[in-house]
Amino acid sequence: YRDIYEEKGSLLKFKAFLRKKGRMVNDFNARIKRINFDLKMGGEEKAVRIDRMYQLRNDLLNRITKSRPFQLSALR
Repeated sequence: YRDIYEEKGSLLKFKAFLRKKGRMVNDFNARIKRINFDLKMGGEEKAVRIDRMYQLRNDLLNRITKSRPFQLSALR
C-alpha cells in the first residue's frame, strides 16, 4: 500500500473534489429526468428547461476538466 500511496498520493487529495462534482452532475441528470417525465409541463417548456439543464451540466463538466491540476489518465 505504501508504494501505491507514494506513487499516487497526490491524486488522493482530489478524491473528495471529484466525488462532490460527480454528485452535482448526477443531480443535474436527475433534474433532467424529472422534467422529461413531468406530465403537467408542455413540450416547449420542457425543451427550454432541459436545454438549460444540459447547458449548466456541460458548463460544470467543462470547468472541471479545464481547471483540473491532474491528468485523468493518472487516476486509472
